[in-house]
Amino acid sequence: MKRVELAPLLHVMTSLVVIAIGFWVGPRLPISKDVAKPMGGLIFLLGLAMFAWTVVHLRKAFFGNIEPVGDRLVTSGPYGYVRHPLYLSMVIMLLGLTAQLRGFWGIVGTFVLFLPAAAYRAKLEENALARRFGQQWEDYARRTSFMVPALW
Repeated sequence: MKRVELAPLLHVMTSLVVIAIGFWVGPRLPISKDVAKPMGGLIFLLGLAMFAWTVVHLRKAFFGNIEPVGDRLVTSGPYGYVRHPLYLSMVIMLLGLTAQLRGFWGIVGTFVLFLPAAAYRAKLEENALARRFGQQWEDYARRTSFMVPALW
């Protein structure tokens, strides 16, 4: 299996593993369910809103795999801040879901399993975008952060 085919599978599998770990594996975070459910739900909804905002700006390019499907480089909306807001929104949603479950290891798994898989896929995408858009991509990559917005 090629790296380009493996990346999406790895991405999906790590998200499912993180959810399963958050659901079934203890210990639980030391916060009550009454706090964890709404707090985690709010975090999840923020991630979902960011996901929707990203999809609106990607349009048909959302259905691409590693190779870009559109004729233009998307730099508007959340892409004006980070190069991979879709993956950032997925991290936020996973953190919200595992926080709702109070799953300590699910939260750890988000950072140890899912985030590296997302970064791996994002790097493959960046290589494809650089080949497709050349200098335009290089300029864009220089002025935006990888996945977490710059605070300075």
